[in-house]
Amino acid sequence: MTDRPEPRPEGQLIAAALKAAGISAREAARRADISEVRWRQIVSGVQTVSGQPVPVVGPADTVARMARAVGLTSDAFMDVRDDVMTAMLKDEAAEAERRGRAYVADADEAYTRLRRKLGLLSPRQIELLEQVAEEFARTDSEPDAAGLPENRNGAATAS
Repeated sequence: MTDRPEPRPEGQLIAAALKAAGISAREAARRADISEVRWRQIVSGVQTVSGQPVPVVGPADTVARMARAVGLTSDAFMDVRDDVMTAMLKDEAAEAERRGRAYVADADEAYTRLRRKLGLLSPRQIELLEQVAEEFARTDSEPDAAGLPENRNGAATAS
């Protein structure tokens, strides 16, 4: 009989986090959008092919989803797997950017509503703010000041 390969470090890390999270492998696999069988193969580092144990290395994006499902962050993979850490960092950055954009949009909208309610914005200022907000939403990036008048210091203003 062939010896079973040892679990890979990322599998050991995920198994420990799964236990600490207090959830089942089935639930974690569902959260990671993989089958429970595949979850167990990647965690154990082994799959059976023709009755023989064969080493398994999960793709970086799959291991990253598994890690997130049990509450791990990219830091946990610093000395384990660089490709998983990189995949997680990209996802974390995209999520932070998405949350940041949503937060900024919500804050800007609330501020504009408040100022409008208090009568502190002129109709022209409201129109300019709405144009900037539309441009921001369209480009999904920082709005540029094109078309806004400049003040004495050369900065764009919405006056």
